[in-house]
Amino acid sequence: MFVLCGIFSFLTSVTISVKDVQKKNYGKVEKLIAKKAVVPETVLPAAIALGDEKMVKLLIDGGADVNGGSKTDTLTMCNLSLAASSRNYNIVKLLVDAGANVNNTAGTDGITPLGDAAFYGNIDIIKLLVEKKADVNAQDTAIGNTILMDAIIMKTDSKKSKSEILAIVKILVAGKADLNLCGIDGSSPLLRAVEKGHAEIADILIENGADLEKKGSMGQTALMFAISHKQFDIAKVLINKGANANIKDEKGQTPLFFAVAMENTELVEALCQKGADMNTEHNFGTMKATIYSFVQIKTMFGGSETMQEIGKILNKYK
Repeated sequence: MFVLCGIFSFLTSVTISVKDVQKKNYGKVEKLIAKKAVVPETVLPAAIALGDEKMVKLLIDGGADVNGGSKTDTLTMCNLSLAASSRNYNIVKLLVDAGANVNNTAGTDGITPLGDAAFYGNIDIIKLLVEKKADVNAQDTAIGNTILMDAIIMKTDSKKSKSEILAIVKILVAGKADLNLCGIDGSSPLLRAVEKGHAEIADILIENGADLEKKGSMGQTALMFAISHKQFDIAKVLINKGANANIKDEKGQTPLFFAVAMENTELVEALCQKGADMNTEHNFGTMKATIYSFVQIKTMFGGSETMQEIGKILNKYK
């Protein structure tokens, strides 16, 4: 008898539907909440996705699980991450004030709400989450990106200027983000800044203790990476900040090798002035022999005036 009554009660209980949310039936939802209606996990994410602050508040007041989320075959996001990625500060605040977990890792690849906020770029949301003790050093489980990396490689269609990205990086640095925490591939925040061509961000990271000699894939330092990817302005910053001119990658190649290969006379001169050693060995012989052979071949077949100039610079410092 009691079992039958329980089943009957369940079948006849009132439930708020996603359609009610999508149609903005505030009055109906209010009445259902007053009747102690069931609030399924799917309805709050629907309201958040619509950016409907009024409905979000109604559902929270009606007992919706603020730590629930949205799930599809390919993507899982907690409610706070969903709001953060939508850049909706007011909804984020509603959720946080209602007790949403700022370090929820239930989303795809373990990305936290702060990670989504950093990637999609909303300064006010990031400030709020950091103030609420969100973990600034959380890493995703896919490639190990940190929150700082997410900010640096911010979604390109977010229409955020470099100054806004810079402001976000400053917030994270002030929040004690680990500047040398690397991803699975060994890439550091500094390497990410170089990759994206953010000279000012690179400067801030270095000033706050980023390791200039941290190596990423193939054993390349930020200086090597900057030169080989034609981020020459950043390479100058790194040299001026004291980057090691003689450090080697996995093949034994030094920054000078990359500068010669990229035919950049200014960097070749700067590295030589900083004591770049041409007599070191790499995996295929001596650096000096390799560099001079490269210069001679390029000069012989290409008639490159730049390579001739590089040859003169190298002769001056040999």
